[in-house]
Amino acid sequence: MFIAGIFRYAGDKEGTSPLKAKVASMADALRHRSHACFYIEGPGFCFVSNHEEGPCDNPIVVYSGQFFNMSTLKTELSLPDNTPCATVLKAAYKKWGDDFITHVSGEFTIALYDKTLSRLLLTRDRVGLRPLFYSCNSSGISFSSEVTALLGNIEDRKINYPALHIGIFLHSVYSKEHLIKGI
Repeated sequence: MFIAGIFRYAGDKEGTSPLKAKVASMADALRHRSHACFYIEGPGFCFVSNHEEGPCDNPIVVYSGQFFNMSTLKTELSLPDNTPCATVLKAAYKKWGDDFITHVSGEFTIALYDKTLSRLLLTRDRVGLRPLFYSCNSSGISFSSEVTALLGNIEDRKINYPALHIGIFLHSVYSKEHLIKGI
């Protein structure tokens, strides 16, 4: 299971074709997780996931992981039992706004794009079982469930020595820092 994508702050400056090519390159780095790739694209954004989500109505949701309380959410939101997870997440966002995430239980990573507000929300489970990596620059944000997918989007790769120092002593980097600057 994986998600990846690119969101441009200024909208459709590149057009969808160059964005899709970049996101396809990111998806290639994630093929070992799943061979299925479903793209959702529009002006200024392109996302990929291994879940097919149907129509691109507002908001757009891509996710990776599993949800433990989907049946409870479907009941609370008066949705049929066969409703796909992405549709449940969209309905939860429409009802509770950004607070929808406090109603979701499981191990997951979610990217939600509200086209009306031109706003991207990236979130993951509270424990952090499903990773979410991102890289920001002046034109936008790239995100992925694995670092390898982001490496092609970082122009000047450099080692983050403070994070390396922490990693050597603690055998992991327990912060917002990553071993590569910009991630």
